[in-house]
Amino acid sequence: LTGCESDPPGRAPASEPAVAVADSVAGEVEAVYVPVYSHIFFRDSTRSVDLATTLSVRNTDPDAPIQIDAVRYYDSDGGLVREHLRRPIVLGPLASRSYVVEERDRTGGVGANFIVEWRGEGASPPVIEAVMISTASTQGISFVSRGVAIQ
Repeated sequence: LTGCESDPPGRAPASEPAVAVADSVAGEVEAVYVPVYSHIFFRDSTRSVDLATTLSVRNTDPDAPIQIDAVRYYDSDGGLVREHLRRPIVLGPLASRSYVVEERDRTGGVGANFIVEWRGEGASPPVIEAVMISTASTQGISFVSRGVAIQ
């Protein structure tokens, strides 16, 4: 698993970081469930394809920051596999943060999921989705899973 945050080549870094350690953003904590797959079956239950997963958390508000309080990765049995944040972070307006589960990591299983907790008083809800992909030789598979608010 890897957290990704970098400026594109040839572009100067923003004057204020898009991702910062949180001081505190007001608002009630909201939770979002995102289904993901470490692998999927094809033809029958004995053949599978491993998938790389990128979880993307995107602040859709052009004016207000949001705070990400938790990013948790769970397996098919509902067991916590990984906690991705040591402390809350703030995403600036229109900023995003990504988390990667590597293709060879099958710990989540076919019923894996992320729970993302966020807050932002008056802010637009973030878009939280996962992109799963695998390529081999001349073939590839990819699909997107969008998060759903829970509680």
